[in-house]
This record gives sequence, structure tokens and C-alpha cells, in this order.
Amino acid sequence: MNLCLNLILIPKFKSYGASIASVAAESIIAISQLYILRKELSIKKIIYSGKNYFISGIIMLIILSVINKYFEPSITHTLIMIISGMIVYFLMVAILRDELLIENASKILQKLRRNNNASS
Repeated sequence: MNLCLNLILIPKFKSYGASIASVAAESIIAISQLYILRKELSIKKIIYSGKNYFISGIIMLIILSVINKYFEPSITHTLIMIISGMIVYFLMVAILRDELLIENASKILQKLRRNNNASS
């Protein structure tokens, strides 16, 4: 699927075509897997559990779009965009109190406390 879409879209849209082809191919794979597993998985639960990530991604996109208007293309600009995106995404997931993040953060803190107590 990705190869076919790349052959069609890259000549006309260049790197945007490759991006569109990749997203479309991955979306088709995800939708196919959801369809095949529809009796074993609750699609509503999957979509609901992903809402924090979707919201965080949209806010990150908006902020990065604004930041991008103030920079010229360069390696430094790209690094700033990557770091800014990571920070915004992580903060948004934390602000939305995502269960997976909280659960994993508490496990990491417990391990750090045990390691700290063991070394004392």
C-alpha cells in the first residue's frame, strides 16, 4: 500500500506525498487490525483510551506550527522543534493525568526509592 501510494504521490507532492502515503498506509493497517479483532477488542475503549494522546498531539501541532513561523530552516531550528514538541506533548499528557503515564511514573519512582534506600 505504502509503495503504491508513494509511486503516485511523491512525483506530484514530493516529501508531503511521502508523508501522506505513510500516514495513509499505517491508517489502513490500523483499521484492518481493528476490524479483524473487533470481536476481541472494544473499539470504543481503544478510542477512549487514546483521547489524551490525540488531544496532546493536536496541541503540540498547534504550538509547533506557531513556533515554526518564527524560524528559518536549519539544524538548530529542527532540534528546537523536536525538543519543544517532546516537552509540550509530555506536559499535556501529564496535565491530562493519563493513567499509563501516572502508573509508569509511580513504578519508576518506587524503583528509584528502593535503589536509593539500598545504597544508603
